[in-house]
Amino acid sequence: MDTFLKCLARIHTKGKQALARLHEQQRALVEELIGVLAEVLDQAADDDQDDAKLGSQVRSVLVTHGGAGSLRDACALIAAGGGDNYLPLLWRFYYSHRQALFRLARALELHPTTRDRSVLAALDIVLDHERSRREWLPITPDLSFASEQWHRTVLAERDGQLGVLRRQLEVCVFSYLASELKTGDVFVVGSEGYADYREQLLPSAQCEPQVAAYCRELGFPETAKGFVQRLQEWLARAAEEVDRAYLDNGQLVITDKGEPVLKRPPRQLPVTALASLEAAVARRLPERSVLDVLANVEHWLHWTRHFGPLSGPNRS
Repeated sequence: MDTFLKCLARIHTKGKQALARLHEQQRALVEELIGVLAEVLDQAADDDQDDAKLGSQVRSVLVTHGGAGSLRDACALIAAGGGDNYLPLLWRFYYSHRQALFRLARALELHPTTRDRSVLAALDIVLDHERSRREWLPITPDLSFASEQWHRTVLAERDGQLGVLRRQLEVCVFSYLASELKTGDVFVVGSEGYADYREQLLPSAQCEPQVAAYCRELGFPETAKGFVQRLQEWLARAAEEVDRAYLDNGQLVITDKGEPVLKRPPRQLPVTALASLEAAVARRLPERSVLDVLANVEHWLHWTRHFGPLSGPNRS
């Protein structure tokens, strides 16, 4: 399974690199097209020129730069690579692994650890269409697990009917299957590293005798009633502190109706360099939730091994 996850990670890395190369290529094409436009405008600068002569000169400019067809292809390439969505480029890097991924998906017994089995349902659809050669399929699987970028990449209309692009759907589903395996939302029957984590949890009968000692170690009340009372005391103290600080607060106001209103902070002039940095970071950062980030880091670093009950009688 580690090989499967690394394979999908490499596919996405190559897709991002391909998009970066495409952007470099586009910059050269844009410069070339701007040069063509400048030459055409130079020809049209003479208002007294005959339209037929002007048309001949414009055609000559286009022929000099490869002809209208070549320039049209350059425009199409720029339009296709616009934005920062590298997902449509993944197919060519995925295709060489396609057969192995399908064999693996059919050989493994996969189950979800939650009630959400949308990824596995989509995987079933992908497996059913393994031998299909149709580019567009008139089906609309549940893609609630996928990001907005994947929705734009996978979904497409034909003759007014919504469907999916088969190739893009395959890459999307296998990508999210890898993510679900890393986060533990999908497990593999018989696997050691990707087993059902719920089976590794201590049963309640074994945990209950240790609750009192654990609460004493952390300074919590040992009973449910005492624990609730302690929380209520903490909340009451926090509320008192907020009330005392309210008069000195210049941003939050309580209206006559008892509704809190947060004032808009004074507008700060944007820093050009900061805006450029934020835009560059946003282009390079994929869409991730906080839980996905934590699960990713845990998968590779196993940082949660450092967490556990405090030991020693005087730890605080």
